[in-house]
Amino acid sequence: MVLDAGCGVGRDAQMIMNVTRGVYVGVDISIRSLFEALKRHESRICVIAASLTHLPFRDEIFNQIVCSEVLEHIPDWKEALKELHRVLRMYGVLIVSTPNVLSLYFPQKIYLERKSKAKHPYDQWKSYWTLKSELRRLGLKIVDARGACILPGHICYKPLIKRLLKPLLPLLEVLDNALLSRTPLRYFGYICVIKSKKMPPLIKNDPDQLLRSG
Repeated sequence: MVLDAGCGVGRDAQMIMNVTRGVYVGVDISIRSLFEALKRHESRICVIAASLTHLPFRDEIFNQIVCSEVLEHIPDWKEALKELHRVLRMYGVLIVSTPNVLSLYFPQKIYLERKSKAKHPYDQWKSYWTLKSELRRLGLKIVDARGACILPGHICYKPLIKRLLKPLLPLLEVLDNALLSRTPLRYFGYICVIKSKKMPPLIKNDPDQLLRSG
């Protein structure tokens, strides 16, 4: 069972299904987006309308959960993470990503918002350390952390820039992998990505628990 938490129109559904063999379940608060996801993937996916802070699932049902660029739009994002932790099976994997408040593009975000006088209802970027702290507080073990996107996607939206950058995309992908995967720059990419694993609670002075948890 694989949960795409905040799946929207199913942007990542095909990629997730390509790399996993489980049943894909998408959850989003927008019914309109879910209908679009079903049309896009020809009803090969299961989608449910729900809030990430109140998931309609029993405990420990999903083997893997992906929450891609969603938490920054949820005011009670810590409660959302708590719910994701609840429905994740023991030793299951949770991958979360958000735009990085410590990236070079956060000041640009503030500038563009002030210039256009338009602001998303809630768009609070996180840092690696903010996410790490909350994930560890819930008892999740950090398995890997990476940065992504030397150039944020919105730069490529304009047709002229898109044409100019297209020949450079293979090089940018190499740079992403080389600089934002293993070097300290991974903590300052446009997107921060953390892979974590749910571990059993460690009970002090309990040798059996220590053995069970490996």
